[in-house]
Amino acid sequence: MNKNVKNRIEWVDCAKGLAIILVVYGHALTYFSPNFDSIVHVVYSFHMPLFFVLTGYVSAYSYDSEDFFAFYKKKNITLMKPYFLYAVVLLFFKVLKTYLSGNALSGGNINCIINTILITRKSFISELWFLPCLLIAHCLMFFVAKRKTIFSWMSVTLCFGVALLLRNTFNIALPCNLDNALLALPFIFGGVQWRIAAKDNKKEFSVIGIFIVALTVFTGVNFVEISQGYSVDYFADIIIGNVPLFIFTATTGTAVIILCSKFVTGCKNRFVKNCLMKCGRNSLSIYGLHYVVLAIVYQVLKMFRSEAMGGQLILIIIETGIVIALILLSKELLTKWNKFKGEKK
Repeated sequence: MNKNVKNRIEWVDCAKGLAIILVVYGHALTYFSPNFDSIVHVVYSFHMPLFFVLTGYVSAYSYDSEDFFAFYKKKNITLMKPYFLYAVVLLFFKVLKTYLSGNALSGGNINCIINTILITRKSFISELWFLPCLLIAHCLMFFVAKRKTIFSWMSVTLCFGVALLLRNTFNIALPCNLDNALLALPFIFGGVQWRIAAKDNKKEFSVIGIFIVALTVFTGVNFVEISQGYSVDYFADIIIGNVPLFIFTATTGTAVIILCSKFVTGCKNRFVKNCLMKCGRNSLSIYGLHYVVLAIVYQVLKMFRSEAMGGQLILIIIETGIVIALILLSKELLTKWNKFKGEKK
């Protein structure tokens, strides 16, 4: 990992750090309390599109490769090796939790087993859907990005429309989260085009002006969505709500986080920047393990639960911080242990 640190983009790491914190926070809100639907709505309205846009931005030039099989092999090792590792951990934890609670295993029916084997969004370990989805999206983007821009946009728009049809009309969950990959393509391609434009365009826009506009639009559209009761997490196993409003919140929310990340990167105070970059560079580990750690932290801290919404919100923020800190600490200790064993040999 140290070999690649110099090649990393600091504001991208900060943005990924903010994004993964929001992912953990959003799941903590839904896990610990049903009283914060509006906050969950806001977080879920853009946090996954943000990851896909950032993926497109950092992967833009990797699609120039002419060797698809070498490209696939590299992405497969990067994404599916941790997927199966975290899948074993998550599956073991779910089975153990169900056994200790004395309940029947809810995922034990044949449909759930088939969906788990096929790695669909309806599997028993559907929490890890992002990794196989990203692998398939990378493979599709490898071919899409090589076409002329207008045809590429037409292709990703068509894929987005097909995914909406499959989900809303037929409620079909495709193997390896192909339906989610089709939904993700416009965001990834947007990130690719943004990286290319950023390289060619030397002019800088007003950061403050863009931030104010994006935040205003994002807040207004979220208010409309919440008041109308629209579903916004298009990548979950739900029926999708208002498509134009989702695209607005996804793009404006992404813009707000990216601009915040650029602001943090340029600040003299390096503590916040370093914390966010640490989370961003370890976002895969946090993503893969936070479900299990959340459940454990919940059991440990449930005695401190408060009936007041303010107290609940503060406790959930603390729990989010504890979860992320525990995962980062565990990974750091594991890295040092492996280094120690290597030196001993």
